[in-house]
Amino acid sequence: MALLVMWLIGTSPEHVARGGTPTTCAADDQAIVVEEPRVAWRAKGEATVPPALVAFFLFIAACFGVLEWGVNSWSLSRISAEDRVEVTAIVREYREPAWWHPVGSPQFVVETPAGTPLQGLSRSIEVPAETDRAVDVGDEVPLEVHRSRPELARLVWTAEVWRDDRDFGRVSTFVCLGLAALSALALLFEQAVLRRSA
Repeated sequence: MALLVMWLIGTSPEHVARGGTPTTCAADDQAIVVEEPRVAWRAKGEATVPPALVAFFLFIAACFGVLEWGVNSWSLSRISAEDRVEVTAIVREYREPAWWHPVGSPQFVVETPAGTPLQGLSRSIEVPAETDRAVDVGDEVPLEVHRSRPELARLVWTAEVWRDDRDFGRVSTFVCLGLAALSALALLFEQAVLRRSA
């Protein structure tokens, strides 16, 4: 909050830290005033909305749009509602996760029991850490399986996490785009006012 106020009034943190006085040094018994640097800080009379703020919001919107909204939407689309079959599988084996897997996301081998759709299906499944569910060998877990491509089997819990992340990414993308638009409008308005007053 303090930095925001200093930005709006055009006073840098260095200026405030020195009590509002410029830096001085002595040379040949004379005081030499060293001009205070104002690197990347707004001076009085300049626009309060920097162009970099617009670029920042656009960059964050792109990150949310691609990583959260786009990737999770693509992952969910691999098993459409028409091709999805929900089955119950039994955890047969625990596997030590590889180093590149997220911490807290254990790996298990699951198998659909006899007498169920897609019986005998055996898959290595990762339990997402976001579910906060404890899974052990012998437990039953819900799976979503593609009718014609059983290799795309995934935990129902994993799909739930992807849907939550997709919705969060969509909302965050639109929020950041809105902030970028507001920042751009404020920047254009301030520039117009400054040109008229010049």
